[in-house]
Amino acid sequence: MALKTKHAKEVAQPDQFLTTSMQAVSWVEQNRRLVFGGLGLILLLAVGWIAWNSMAQERRAKVTRRLAAVLEVERAEVSAEPPPLQEGQDEEDRPLSFRTQRQKAERLVKRYKELLTADGGKELDAFAHVGLGGAYSSLGRQADAQKEYEAAIALGSEALAPYAIEGLVYVYEARDKRREALAKLDELKTLRDGAYRHLATYHIARLEIAEGKKAHALELLQKLQHDLAETPELTYLREQAGALVGQLEAEGVMVAGGRSGGTAPVKHLKGAKAGRSREGERGEDD
Repeated sequence: MALKTKHAKEVAQPDQFLTTSMQAVSWVEQNRRLVFGGLGLILLLAVGWIAWNSMAQERRAKVTRRLAAVLEVERAEVSAEPPPLQEGQDEEDRPLSFRTQRQKAERLVKRYKELLTADGGKELDAFAHVGLGGAYSSLGRQADAQKEYEAAIALGSEALAPYAIEGLVYVYEARDKRREALAKLDELKTLRDGAYRHLATYHIARLEIAEGKKAHALELLQKLQHDLAETPELTYLREQAGALVGQLEAEGVMVAGGRSGGTAPVKHLKGAKAGRSREGERGEDD
């Protein structure tokens, strides 16, 4: 990802740490699949600028290598066959890939642990804990995932708190602890003066669908769709809410008073747990 600046002509070669951090921002926005859209851009600004300004050159180089290694694994495809070589590429240039999601998650655990030992500062450590939480969750190690998300929150990173809280919601859901999940969603609602209230409502509706409270879930989602009409930047969240509405209406669910949703059905999601931050099966471990 090229470094963008008003004074681009004055920048001969961007600092590698800054460039890698900006790539991380881009990756988070495109692939992390959190549903609060552009607000997530804050996620790695501290990693890129605060850490960049405070680190000695040698330390920055170490952090850069380990952050780049994490991103390489995160962006790697899962495929039975490795990606084909492009014209002029050697075998060593072949993009990293994994045969199974489990293999990828296991490698991520290793890379994020290495990132934690890079002494990159609070924000980078919180980022690593969130990444570890997602990897452990993909492996079905929900207790370990919970510890990592809680560690990220304990570091006090304002930028990463919503990511860690959402991760905990999925962990509690996988472990059938819906009361705890709802408590975390109440916390998410108040974060940053209500900036994530729409995300919290979406997850509350998902949990209610899983509990069979579909009429109330539909009512919540319809209101959410109305509120999201004034927030065009939250495209992914709007799509997920619309998909759940379409699923409920296709089942014939009606809100209190006998009213149907009144919106056109859209592409359905498979199961009530659509919209997770990280792909892969979520197991339980007590």
